[in-house]
Amino acid sequence: GGGGGAGAGAVLCALHNKRRTLANVQEIAPGVFRCRTDTPCRGAQSTDASSPDTGLVTCSVHGRSRLASLMQLDEATQTYRCRPGSECKVPAQQPSSASPPA
Repeated sequence: GGGGGAGAGAVLCALHNKRRTLANVQEIAPGVFRCRTDTPCRGAQSTDASSPDTGLVTCSVHGRSRLASLMQLDEATQTYRCRPGSECKVPAQQPSSASPPA
């Protein structure tokens, strides 16, 4: 298989933030998909908790690769999110000239 790419019927892998066809993902929660273990995202490092070789996992909230020790596994969806107190560093929104909400 080559070249077709992810077009119609493609969804986002919650672990790697990559678009995949429905044939190559499994639904882990309503509307939440991850790549199948037999067809992992291309170029993606293993994010299984049982694979400490890289130690990196992807935050399902921010899409950032982080050390697994800074993340927590959401058992329901089998995805990682930043641990309270170790949130992903995301660009801060610049304050606008509009007045703050009352």
